[in-house]
Amino acid sequence: MERLLLGNEAIARGIVESGAEVVTS
Repeated sequence: MERLLLGNEAIARGIVESGAEVVTS
């Protein structure tokens, strides 16, 4: 389960970072 949590966290961070890039660009 820890792997799933880490994976979900990484995905969430990726979405946030990509969203921030879209907003700032």
